[in-house]
Amino acid sequence: MGDKDGALVAQLVDQGIQRDLLEDALELDGVMLAWRIKLRRRKLGQRALREIGLPIDLSHLDVLMAIHSPIARCDTDEVMVSTIASRLYIDPSRASRMVTELLRMGLVERSVSQRDARRSVVTLSEAGEAAVAAVRKFKYIVLSDFLSGWTREEIDTFKPLFQRFSHWTEVEDEIEDPAIQAYTDRVRTELQAKLPGAGGASGAEA
Repeated sequence: MGDKDGALVAQLVDQGIQRDLLEDALELDGVMLAWRIKLRRRKLGQRALREIGLPIDLSHLDVLMAIHSPIARCDTDEVMVSTIASRLYIDPSRASRMVTELLRMGLVERSVSQRDARRSVVTLSEAGEAAVAAVRKFKYIVLSDFLSGWTREEIDTFKPLFQRFSHWTEVEDEIEDPAIQAYTDRVRTELQAKLPGAGGASGAEA
């Protein structure tokens, strides 16, 4: 732990947070930061497209996957452009543009909704289904190869813990905890006092 991290932990310990939990959080945050950087680079996805010879961008693959795989928070079995936008957290206009491009490539098809004739539904074409299947096969081959170095006990321990942590990252901004709010208020007050323009604080001090 560096001097700056040690000082930060000491300050939070003084505010009543357990040192061992803070040190665990610091270590996990470092792993998550490295993971986020790797995820942004999408190395596995790039490798999959390259090695199976699929001539599309990762953004196109994301749309294909969004059409193929219903997400838990989306309770519809009919996929529209708005559904894709919701699943990928992108603007509907961008989702529409991506669907149009995939239509030209022959990887998706449009049809009329069986529930509401005013709606247009997007589905994978036969080629699109084949593309998604090929990418998933590659991904599971690579992941299975990695997990082959783990024991069954390690895998069985990791899976529920990872699912639990993943769930927390989905809902943590919805959790209302008075203790967390009190700590946050204190951090905000300390920061505001040191920002440029705050009473008695200079830009250099910030």
